[in-house]
Amino acid sequence: MLSLKDSSSSLCFNFESIDNLEDHVIHTWVGLNKVQSNQIFNEVTPLTEVPRGSVALATYLIKLRTGDSNDRLSSLLKVLRRTLEKWLKEIQHLLTEYFVPKQLSLNHINRQEIKERNLSIPNALFGDFEGENRPVVIFDGIYCYIEKISNYLYQKRTYNLHKYRNLVKPFIIACTDEYIIDVLGPYPATISYADIMRKEFSDGSPLREYFMQGDAFILDRGFRDSLPILNQCGYRIYVPASLREGETQLSTSEAKNSRAVTICHWVVEVVNGRFKRDFKLLRQNYSNTTAKKFMLDFEVAAALLNAFHPPIVDRVDAGEIIQQINMFMNTENELAHYIIRNNYNKRRADFQTISIQNDNLNDFPQLTYSELKLISLALAAAENLFFNIIVIVSIVGKRTVGCYAHIMSIIWYLSWARYQDNIVPPAQILDDILIIIEDD
Repeated sequence: MLSLKDSSSSLCFNFESIDNLEDHVIHTWVGLNKVQSNQIFNEVTPLTEVPRGSVALATYLIKLRTGDSNDRLSSLLKVLRRTLEKWLKEIQHLLTEYFVPKQLSLNHINRQEIKERNLSIPNALFGDFEGENRPVVIFDGIYCYIEKISNYLYQKRTYNLHKYRNLVKPFIIACTDEYIIDVLGPYPATISYADIMRKEFSDGSPLREYFMQGDAFILDRGFRDSLPILNQCGYRIYVPASLREGETQLSTSEAKNSRAVTICHWVVEVVNGRFKRDFKLLRQNYSNTTAKKFMLDFEVAAALLNAFHPPIVDRVDAGEIIQQINMFMNTENELAHYIIRNNYNKRRADFQTISIQNDNLNDFPQLTYSELKLISLALAAAENLFFNIIVIVSIVGKRTVGCYAHIMSIIWYLSWARYQDNIVPPAQILDDILIIIEDD
């Protein structure tokens, strides 16, 4: 019995002294290392007055990271559930009051610091305004799912007809290196991003006072209806173009400008992904019993990302990508004009099986992996290549900057992959799991 008791005790994590734990154990459960954990403890000075403050802090961070139930956590940490819930409430309050303001909100970062966080590609494309570098900022929202509830009004406001689930929408403002300026909300599932933007930039609002005329905002198409008020404020708005009535695809200039936006907007999607990856509490259905505290947890998560997650840095080939974008941004798609002028786009042809041993593929150039990256990210033709890749049948448009995924797949195989000795497909272990029934 004594040995079983000793074994049971050894399974518990002693967060009374974090320095005695191994780094991988702390990171697995808390998401931080020893230095980072101690940094929070030292910055939030009232934690020293909380009984077993280091354990209480670890408890909250474990809850945020794992999303485990209070019963499981109380068993893991060998504390009463009532004590654990008291810790969660107290630590959430202390972090919100003392830690979050140093890492999040409009007051914790100035415009000059935002400008310094502009990555090279967004800065080259959108940063300049009348000869001066301006902040380039990305706005987006994130879906966080919640439980169903018997409160009809709350249920109605949080039900999303697109996802067929109950959710709320925190709103994120980020720099181009993924550093989070601020988070707002939560907003109902029934409200659009354009409505949120109109509210947040109404007369006298903090955001309207903070940002100045000429600042660059990168948005997605969901913000279209808010463009009038943003343009009225004097901001420079960059949104992927949409098809007008009667159009079947974007023009060359619209398609190129849209690609310039999407090559920068992806950063905020990385931010959204890190919320769900690093904090399982925000990934699963959030409990309605603590719904009023949801945004506090979200703000703490954002502050932790800002404080301890390394930002995105410029690509090694960023300068070359910028050079190629500038080279092709103002060029017309002559091949598209030729095809339309001669009605080649209205002709139909039967598909034929193509083999790589076919003679008509022998002249397809062999490329390096770096050249493939440039084709996919920045250009549709290169001086050192003797072929042009132009696709004009896509809704995305007749662009000469960037390349479509299905075309890129063909180029990848014909110009690079078929010359490699050993290419391992992603997640190949899944190929033989399903039972396939062949057609007779």
